[in-house]
Amino acid sequence: LLFERADGTRFPGKLETSIIKGEENDEGIVVVIRDLTKQRELEEKLLEKEKLATLGMVVEGVAHEVRNPLNAIALAAQRLLMEFEVKKNEDEFKDFTGSIISESRRLDKIIDDFLELARTPREEPQIFQLGSLIEETATLSQLEAEQKGVQFTVDGNGPIDIFGVESELKKALVNMIANAISATPAGGEVRIVCSRDDESRQAVVRIIDSGEGITARNLDKIFHPYFTTKEGGTGLGLAITARVVADFNGTIDVESQPGQGTTFEIRLPLG
Repeated sequence: LLFERADGTRFPGKLETSIIKGEENDEGIVVVIRDLTKQRELEEKLLEKEKLATLGMVVEGVAHEVRNPLNAIALAAQRLLMEFEVKKNEDEFKDFTGSIISESRRLDKIIDDFLELARTPREEPQIFQLGSLIEETATLSQLEAEQKGVQFTVDGNGPIDIFGVESELKKALVNMIANAISATPAGGEVRIVCSRDDESRQAVVRIIDSGEGITARNLDKIFHPYFTTKEGGTGLGLAITARVVADFNGTIDVESQPGQGTTFEIRLPLG
C-alpha cells in the first residue's frame, strides 16, 4: 500500500489493526502504519547485487570468447603493418591497419569496463582510513589538474574509518575526480571535501567542480550504463562508481546546473 505523509510525499507501508476492549466491554480499534521504505530499499539493493553476480558470471564467459578472436585480429594487423611491404597505396594501408589495431584496443577496454561493472570485488573488505585514501587519490589527480590549468584542493576534518574494499573505492574516486577535471575549463576549480557526520554515522565525500554542469534532462541518466555525453566515452565510469558505492552500502547524489558546476556527494557508513 502507498501512504501519504503530511508534506505530500508518498511511501510504501503496511497497515495493521487491533481491536481493544475496555473494562466495561466497550471496544476500540488501534491502527498502526509501518513505513517500509528502508525495507524496500534494502530488498532492491539485494536484488540488484544478485543480478550483478549472475551477470558477472555470464559476462566473464562472453568476454573470454570475444577476447580470443579480438587479440588474434590485433596481432594479425600488427604483423601486416610491421612485416609486409606494400607496393602501392601505402598510406591507405597504414591507416586501415592502424584503425584495426586502435579499435581492437578500444573494444578490449570496453570489455574491461563491462567486467568491472558486473563483477563482485575479489578482495576481502577491511577497515581503512578514508582521509589517507583521498590524499593518495588527490596526488594522482593533481598533475592532470595542473596540466589543464585547473585549481585543485582537498579539505578534510580528521581521521575517518571506513569498512570495505579500499581499492574499489579508490578506482571510483579516481574516475569521478577525472570527470570533474575534464568538465572544468582552465582557470576553474575542483574541490574534494571530506567530512564526518556523527549524527547519521556516515562519512561524506563531496566532489565539487566549477565546470559546464549537467542538464536537468541528463541528471537522471548519468548513472545508467552506456549513457555518456563525452566524445569517445563508454558511459560505464559513473555506473561502476554507483556499483562501488552500493557495495559499501552507501549513497551517491548529484546537484548540477548548466554553466554553474556540479557537486557529487557520496555518503558511506562509518567503519
